[in-house]
Amino acid sequence: MKLFLTILGVEHWYFVYLLLFKKLWNKIILFLPKLLIYLISQTRRQTKKMNSRSKIYAKNNLYVENRASPMPENIEGDNRYFICSSEIRAKDFECSCQGVKDEKCSSERIPIYQKPITRTKCKARLTITRVRDGEWTVKKSIIEHNHEMFVSDQKHLLRSSRNISHAQKSALKAMYNVGIPIANAFPYMKKEAQGPQNLGFVRKDAYNRFNRLRRNSKVKDGGASELLQCFINKSNNEHLFFWNVHWDDNRIMNFFFRDYRCKVDYECFGDVVSVNTTYRTNRYDLICVPVVGINHHKQNVTLGLAFMSDETKSSFEWLFTTFLKSMNGKEPEIVFTDQCQAMINVVDIIFP
Repeated sequence: MKLFLTILGVEHWYFVYLLLFKKLWNKIILFLPKLLIYLISQTRRQTKKMNSRSKIYAKNNLYVENRASPMPENIEGDNRYFICSSEIRAKDFECSCQGVKDEKCSSERIPIYQKPITRTKCKARLTITRVRDGEWTVKKSIIEHNHEMFVSDQKHLLRSSRNISHAQKSALKAMYNVGIPIANAFPYMKKEAQGPQNLGFVRKDAYNRFNRLRRNSKVKDGGASELLQCFINKSNNEHLFFWNVHWDDNRIMNFFFRDYRCKVDYECFGDVVSVNTTYRTNRYDLICVPVVGINHHKQNVTLGLAFMSDETKSSFEWLFTTFLKSMNGKEPEIVFTDQCQAMINVVDIIFP
């Protein structure tokens, strides 16, 4: 540039540079306010504040449900906390299709039913952060999904759209307390709501609610001591009386007993047994589990009786192991169950 200006006869070339810079600076000054206004508007749009993370989550769900076609599903993800505090600083809401299926869930044994694979490494997420004054802001929002979406008439099946109301929880608890099984309780509530789309939850949610109520059940100290004393007295009076108790954190979780008549009947008619877990009418809210067989007159005979606090794999393993121990290791040929998946899995292990 200096050589070019010298050829043209311009000796004071730095004045030309100054003139060009001044014109460029004037253009920058004119453009800068517009740029600042644009950046401020974008920042306000991206960091809208709300005083509750539940409101942000609800607003995101409303956006999801009102989309023109498919709808993704959002679930709660990880939390981050303030230093030396239990207050949540940031929270992630992720798509239910994020990540991949855990390899630990795979098994060499052929499952009874095959669950569809829904994990597709989807990156869609919503990240919100909170400042000390309690307000929440949207820090990051990715709305693009890498999988097919739900159609609009299936939005009641999305995990983010399902919720059991307080009134529904009270109704489920009332039916649970009088011994109504979930197989009868859920259809009734679905009919009362005039369709599954108006109910607000699915059958699995009702089962989870029942299981949560069962986990909270226990035998109180007074009842536990009376029960143990009853078993001890019965054992002293009957030589063939058998009983066993399962303890956890110094409380009775499960117990099983049978008398001499049960043992005699099992030796004669123990090829086929039925185990049912649908009864729950006692004041301690325990599951009554009768072990029943059929004699040569096609009549039911009781082979043992158990009370359990839940229907988990460990409880059923304890029950069937205790039952075999009480019957000197004799296994039945056929076991009928009430379609409880945990019980079915344990039956395949204990009675191969």
